[in-house]
Amino acid sequence: MKTNRKTSEIQVLGGGESVVPVARLRRRRSILNRVLTAAGAVAGSSVLAACGAPGRPDEEDEPMFVGLAIVEGKIVLSLASYPRLKEVGSSLITVVEGLGPVIVAHEEQGKFVAASGDCTHMKCPLRYNGLNHTYDCSCHGSTFEVDGVVINGPAVKPLATFDVEFDGQTVIVTMK
Repeated sequence: MKTNRKTSEIQVLGGGESVVPVARLRRRRSILNRVLTAAGAVAGSSVLAACGAPGRPDEEDEPMFVGLAIVEGKIVLSLASYPRLKEVGSSLITVVEGLGPVIVAHEEQGKFVAASGDCTHMKCPLRYNGLNHTYDCSCHGSTFEVDGVVINGPAVKPLATFDVEFDGQTVIVTMK
């Protein structure tokens, strides 16, 4: 391809030689850029719309992220220190060294559950769904029962779960 600066034309060399005005190529490029930008905006709005889809918790229902120490292989959570966990359906996420994120959730009155906070499909973050009593993947839609069994793929491996004890005031999660 050669550009003739005097006439503002591009000469395309090859099988059949042709001459195309530069202004025409710029118009094509401009139109193509607009089409691609619009396509990107539509795709982006679809992704954002999915984030606000029905069934997803509101911002105030987002789990708390806390840093907790493990003592003798256990995470100890006092409901006095984490009063939000008193509510059935609430949850918190903590990062455990060597295990990654762990979700602790108040499943039903007097019963708490805990599981890995990473999806077994591609390690995307999970969140506890108090309405359905499931762990839901935020990336690809995998769903797990509270016992770790896969309900919906693409994940095929079960989720790591942890034993939980509750004495009425304190939640104790035992790491396996």
